[in-house]
Amino acid sequence: MPNTGLSGQRVVDARILEIRGVGQSIGPDDVFSMRIQADLGEWAPGQFVMVRPPGFGLETPWARPFSICDGDASEIRLLVQAVGRGTRELSRLQAGARITVWGPLGRSFQVEDEAVLLAGGVGVAPFFGYVKRHPTPSGLRMLFAHRPPGERYLIDELEGLIPVERVEERAPSDIPAIAERVRRAVAEAGVRLVLACGPTPFLKTVQSAALACKARAQLSLENRMACGVGACLGCVVRKVSGPPTRTCVEGPVFWADEVDLEES
Repeated sequence: MPNTGLSGQRVVDARILEIRGVGQSIGPDDVFSMRIQADLGEWAPGQFVMVRPPGFGLETPWARPFSICDGDASEIRLLVQAVGRGTRELSRLQAGARITVWGPLGRSFQVEDEAVLLAGGVGVAPFFGYVKRHPTPSGLRMLFAHRPPGERYLIDELEGLIPVERVEERAPSDIPAIAERVRRAVAEAGVRLVLACGPTPFLKTVQSAALACKARAQLSLENRMACGVGACLGCVVRKVSGPPTRTCVEGPVFWADEVDLEES
């Protein structure tokens, strides 16, 4: 039976149903999909969960946060990039393994008839649920910037549902052109809602473009988190006005004019 967490989310003993997409050798750019049987109840695109397997010991004490990719009230899918000790340990788990999951956590994306989705790398994860649950997906389009091949991110699933433009970074010299394409996508959005998720440099580009052309944009931050419920204060972000705020509770989705990423 699930227990109720500090902020109303559920803490459950979950079971891994499937892990796929990772080879025998795990490098910094490997991406894998993890399906989890977890009775978390209803969730909304943009929310996230904290995951901790029993194998995490003193060297890896904290759980790891992941956007909910898609799923339903009893089963979710996560899209994970193996970027450190914790995520690499997760990638080595097998179907049937038990893990502790708590969520759903945080604020979700706003849903409107038309929106431009801007995804950087594994930041594409929350947009699977957003597109699949959207009442009018014909009003959505996506710009997807990535380094590993797009197929690693399962992007073909979205390409069958909405228009997706891929922009691949093959070398560091590609970054200025990618940033310019992102700025242009924001400017071309017009009155459409802009939703963005990705690494901080990517979000800074979206934010500066949105503020420059007064676009309505929401940013999903990828801040480091340890507890997910606002207790540890490890994910604090500066706000444009008022005191700093906790990304895990007041976010991870913020309006572009709410937060000061340059000072965070």
